[in-house]
Amino acid sequence: MADLPTNQLRLVDLRIHFQDRSWPLSHAFPFADARWRVAFVLLEIYGLGLRIQWESLEARPDGLHTRSSTKELQLLGSIPRGDLAGLVHFDPWWVFKSPVFLMAQGTAGAPGVLAPDPAWIEAVKASNIAVRFEHEGHRYTVEDLVFDPGLRRIEEVRTRDRWSRPRTFRYGEIELLRLRRPAPHP
Repeated sequence: MADLPTNQLRLVDLRIHFQDRSWPLSHAFPFADARWRVAFVLLEIYGLGLRIQWESLEARPDGLHTRSSTKELQLLGSIPRGDLAGLVHFDPWWVFKSPVFLMAQGTAGAPGVLAPDPAWIEAVKASNIAVRFEHEGHRYTVEDLVFDPGLRRIEEVRTRDRWSRPRTFRYGEIELLRLRRPAPHP
């Protein structure tokens, strides 16, 4: 089967297939470093909440697939908050700001569901590059990220300028970490 290009806007309302079972997936957010490599994927899984996936994922027509099991998923917040300062993700829906997300996190105390540290959530929001930015005298808005089919690296940052003309950036043309918002001080 041919590999499928995977963009962030398509990583919504899928199934994720682990070795031991599959789950419905609300969102998948790959977090990438300054070299455009994906460090991990934050999964919002129906029935499980937010989990960290370290192993690579493969995009197929029926959803995302991994060779790992659900037992290998880590809880939200298992990444030290300071480590998020060197990473970015793209969330055009601002899931971590939404009242629905915040209410869902109120289910903490249910088996396997922990309330996220508010400072951790703020660090995640600071890593969101759903932003406008200046580059070579022009203003752009990030519209999407394109990943390799294994979700191991970002291949393109798709943007539009203020006249809605598309522009695609590739590695070396812009610095991802410069698109981050400043994190709030503790």
